[in-house]
Amino acid sequence: MFRIVTIVEGEGEISALPVLLRRVISFIEPNFFKYKIEKPMRFHREDILNPTELRRMVELASLKVESEGAILILIDADDDCPFSLGPRILSDASNIRPDKTIKVVLAKSEYESWFISAAHSLSGQRGLPQILEIPENPEGIRGAKEWIKQQGISYSPTIDQAAFSALFDISEAERNSQSFSKFVRDIRSILQTVPRDDLS
Repeated sequence: MFRIVTIVEGEGEISALPVLLRRVISFIEPNFFKYKIEKPMRFHREDILNPTELRRMVELASLKVESEGAILILIDADDDCPFSLGPRILSDASNIRPDKTIKVVLAKSEYESWFISAAHSLSGQRGLPQILEIPENPEGIRGAKEWIKQQGISYSPTIDQAAFSALFDISEAERNSQSFSKFVRDIRSILQTVPRDDLS
């Protein structure tokens, strides 16, 4: 069975990322059924950026992938440029296990920025205003969690991140967020490695 093993930094992503992955996989390939998303492996950001610790993580993830599957590393860009840091992490990880399919995505600036990029679709959801506008340059908001709270709700990643991941419009976020668009492209690229006979 095709396995997707993920490495994350945030506690909220442990429950949220599998939800989002299943939605994006269904969005790209509705007939892709024979796969398993392993529980995300959570590590501190500084460890993910440390080549020695990254080696340990990638080797652990490779054991879970076994003979068929992919490894996805997802962290927040924060103040770093995803277009420089992402390729660096990918190069280090791929050099560790060149035999594995590995993708690296940096959410700019935070995972929650993807929700803001699809704010229209979240109007009226989970206590949000009935009309919610997408701000200009949603990925440029430093403090995406705070922006969500400013809309009049309490927001906790461990409680709400998975729920929002199940609700926001994928197409809307893809149009308004370069980093989310890359996330979707990377999942599409992963699925293209799967033999067609394994899709259903």
